[in-house]
Amino acid sequence: MIISSQVIYFFVYCIVGWLCEVLYCAMFDKHFTNRGFLKGPYLPIYGSGALAVVYVVSPLVSNPFLIFILGLIVCSIIEYIGSLILEKAFKIKLWDYSNYKININGRVCGINSLLFGLLSLAVVYLINPSIVDAVAILNDTTQYYLSTAIEIVMTFDFAISVMR
Repeated sequence: MIISSQVIYFFVYCIVGWLCEVLYCAMFDKHFTNRGFLKGPYLPIYGSGALAVVYVVSPLVSNPFLIFILGLIVCSIIEYIGSLILEKAFKIKLWDYSNYKININGRVCGINSLLFGLLSLAVVYLINPSIVDAVAILNDTTQYYLSTAIEIVMTFDFAISVMR
């Protein structure tokens, strides 16, 4: 079930991204903050970025430099668009990089873009192969029910978040 596995990959990356961001921010903030628009421990922007890297960038697997550069660009575009959508559609600003030397309208900054490039290398060479192998262990029926549960939970969370 191709669609089911894609939903699971997306969700895993949403959780991994949430975990990385929460831990990264906690180092500077000195306290735990559930980051993001949704209530659950997942950030769809990371799922989107990781899958974009997997499908757009990873075909260049033989060239780590291109993986880094294109991952940096693709993920920065996703971050910019995500910020724009949140601000225009929901009137919220979850991040602002205006105080950083290198930034684009406060929506994207140079340091995070460099981190996106590095994370793209990790996704292509380390993380995604492991996730694909783990999901492949699940039979089609399990993948279907798991992906359906993920879709229901995330849709419900999105609906509740929009209403608040």
